[in-house]
Amino acid sequence: MLHKCANPACEIPFRRLTEGKLFLVERSQEVAAGPGNGKRQIQSRIEYYWLCDQCKPRFTLADEAGRGILAVPMVDAPRKTSVGEIAPVASDGARGGQYAKGA
Repeated sequence: MLHKCANPACEIPFRRLTEGKLFLVERSQEVAAGPGNGKRQIQSRIEYYWLCDQCKPRFTLADEAGRGILAVPMVDAPRKTSVGEIAPVASDGARGGQYAKGA
C-alpha cells in the first residue's frame, strides 16, 4: 500500500490518484520449482510507487541494480535508468507505456 511520496526526503502522504504521479513496476523473480519438478519458475509481482505534485516535476524513478527503485533527479534519469522505462499509470487506472522488468 502506498503511504507517502517515493522521494525519501519528502514526507507528503499519498491521498488520491488525482495528485502527483503514480508508477507501476512489474518485478520478476526466479524461484525454485516444487518437489519432483526440476524446472525453475518465474514469479511476477506488481509494485506501485508515487511521486507527489511537488516532486514529480523534479524527479522520476529508476531501477538501479542492487539498490531497487529510487527517486532520481530528472537530469540524471536517462543515465541511471538501468532496466528500461517505468510506466506511469493514468489516474483512471489505465496502464501507459512499457513496464520496467526488474530482477
